[in-house]
Amino acid sequence: MARPVSYGQVSGSNFASPFLNSANLSFVARSGKFVALSASYIGLAGAASVTDIVGWALSGETSYSATAGKDEISVITDRNAVFEMPISNTMTRTELQARVGLTCDLYLTGGKQYASPTSSTYDQLQIVGYKYYGSGDGEQSVLVKLRPCTPTQTGVV
Repeated sequence: MARPVSYGQVSGSNFASPFLNSANLSFVARSGKFVALSASYIGLAGAASVTDIVGWALSGETSYSATAGKDEISVITDRNAVFEMPISNTMTRTELQARVGLTCDLYLTGGKQYASPTSSTYDQLQIVGYKYYGSGDGEQSVLVKLRPCTPTQTGVV
């Protein structure tokens, strides 16, 4: 089975709320789409986005206006919704299985958003499952939801 070209929602409510774009916001293929709110506009959430993540953008591979607030983007805001997204490094099936139930960070590089199942500084995501399409680079993904706000959650490291 081949890895997906586009990642997205696996389960949960698909109720979406409208948000305005940040300037030059872009979504690329094979990337996550968690977005964070900053100065009333949404942009791709990165490692340091913790309390400002609002949800998963319902957007294809596209670029939005260079003018902040010009475009409206629908965002799934259900904190219990589960999404499949790529991971930042190659892992074995055993390594992925050991991380189910733990929390991890987002990783943003080159305009692509990944889950980082080897990093838990910010603990934005909870790993609830994984997909293993093969042993090669980019052939594994995780099923995640936004981290529950509980003091007993354990990170991956």
